[in-house]
Amino acid sequence: MPSVKVRMGEPIDKALRQLKKKLDKEGIMKAA
Repeated sequence: MPSVKVRMGEPIDKALRQLKKKLDKEGIMKAA
């Protein structure tokens, strides 16, 4: 499972967008 490291002070929505981008790239969203 891909993971995204969230740095201190980084907005959570930005981290979630990065995670979603990784999931889309790996085609996991289609399989879910």
